[in-house]
Amino acid sequence: MDRKLLFLIGGGLAAVILLVVFLIVSKGNGETPTVTTSSRGSFIVWDYNDEKSAYDPVINSFQSTNGIKVEYIVKNPNTYYADTINAMAAGKGPDVWIIPNNMVAKYQDKLVAMPEGWIAEPKTMKSDIEVYQSWYPSVVSQDNIINNKIYGMPIAIDTLKLYANPILLSQILQEYRKANPDKDVTSLNRLFQQGPQTWDDLTEMVKIITQKNSGQIARSAIALGTANNVSQAPDILSLLMLQDGTKMISDDLATAQFHTQQNLFSNVNYPGTQALKFYASFADPKSPNYTWNSKMTDSIRAFANGEVAMMFDYNNALGQIQLINPQAPFITFNIPQIRETTHIIDYAKYDTLAVTKSAPDQELAWNFILMATDPTMVSGYRAVTKKNLVLSRFADQNAYNAVSWYDPDPDQVGPLLRNIIGQVNDGKDAQTAIDGAASQVTTLLQKLKQNNQ
Repeated sequence: MDRKLLFLIGGGLAAVILLVVFLIVSKGNGETPTVTTSSRGSFIVWDYNDEKSAYDPVINSFQSTNGIKVEYIVKNPNTYYADTINAMAAGKGPDVWIIPNNMVAKYQDKLVAMPEGWIAEPKTMKSDIEVYQSWYPSVVSQDNIINNKIYGMPIAIDTLKLYANPILLSQILQEYRKANPDKDVTSLNRLFQQGPQTWDDLTEMVKIITQKNSGQIARSAIALGTANNVSQAPDILSLLMLQDGTKMISDDLATAQFHTQQNLFSNVNYPGTQALKFYASFADPKSPNYTWNSKMTDSIRAFANGEVAMMFDYNNALGQIQLINPQAPFITFNIPQIRETTHIIDYAKYDTLAVTKSAPDQELAWNFILMATDPTMVSGYRAVTKKNLVLSRFADQNAYNAVSWYDPDPDQVGPLLRNIIGQVNDGKDAQTAIDGAASQVTTLLQKLKQNNQ
């Protein structure tokens, strides 16, 4: 069934009548009718990230179709969740709540699932879930479908990328050629120009780029290995774990498994622990990978100022880089993979549009989400945000390779992962550190399960 038709059905007969009136008036005098607030008041959308202009096309269409004013409010990200919970408790929360993909599980009990049958295709016998899965890369279904119910829909998706300073890389390659005139540098040319395809490639680059003076790092290859001055440390560690075949949590979503010997891809035992050791090796003075430490400035600032050749981050880091140094040169490469792996894995981060239980008209709120994610609307969003669209016909290959995991509470799990990195940096046994974190994540999973029952 056509998605635009679904919007009209979901909106009810009143929406159809208003649309007809709108079309008649528009054809009659060429003017758009004035939007007035309906008897239920305004329709409220809360965000913490994108500006209103990103949603202007859908807001204008939704207002015209439904005869209701949309209030799009960008909230303070530092108090976003507390403000929303308090507002919902007072009956004043948003109708549509835009949240990060890893927050859907945590706040599931505050959300309303899509009404059954809204996007199903009776002619092809496809259920809502099957249609949803055909629309999006698998990571979206993984994050937003819980207990066979759809709790949100995204417009765009971002994945971790390797940022590199092309000018610095070129200079280093020239230095290497002069210092090693008899060596074949064909493979190095590829590495420095096309980026590392594998983690082995990356460690090779690290050894060439890094310069040390009396044991101190004079030139850093990549911002990696520490807990607090690498902006995406928890996500990078999670990526490494998943690429290594780590089973993050149990199938019943009740216990952490990333500390165990289970490996989904190979016979390597304790892949989560091995990933933690590898990550921390870039900040270990005894490791050949040593190129970064906790005394350095934060990764984004260091990269913007040319103090480090590479870093991992998402697309939105570009705005921060340019604020620090508008002239900072950069290129981006895909995330390195395990050598000879058959499991290409990237790591996803994106926002999900969800309906809160405080919405007076929950079906109307789902209508807004369906309209916002309709293929005819999303191009306007991309034009403003420059983000990669997530609908299957638009998504890039990285989105199809992207994964995440059922994080019970990102506000607590992120610091937990940073903490175990710091422990290993300080010399603590990696298995002991990861065992402790897993125990705490299990407690969070069980608490979440109780809340959602």
